[in-house]
Amino acid sequence: MKKELSDLYEELKTLNSNFKELSGNISRMVNNLSGGIDKVAEQVQDLNKTINESMSSATKAVIDMTEAFGKVLNILTIGSDAKDNIIKGLGIDNLIPDFMKKKKKDI
Repeated sequence: MKKELSDLYEELKTLNSNFKELSGNISRMVNNLSGGIDKVAEQVQDLNKTINESMSSATKAVIDMTEAFGKVLNILTIGSDAKDNIIKGLGIDNLIPDFMKKKKKDI
């Protein structure tokens, strides 16, 4: 019986040693996983910042282009109105074919 208890004690010591080693391995794996997750989170934050800056830049470009297009359109409209006034002022509006005249829009 003493031999059996001694053998059992040795087995328990071996199991305890194996559990300690396993616990250490799990702890290292969790630490590595945590570090990896932290790196991924940092990269996601950098990506989010880059996307945000890119979208802001694109929005500003669209706003600038819209304003420029509006100015050009306004200049073209003023030019067209001035042309019509000059033609009418000279009294030659009847000489211009209808397809070349500016069509009035119904509002």
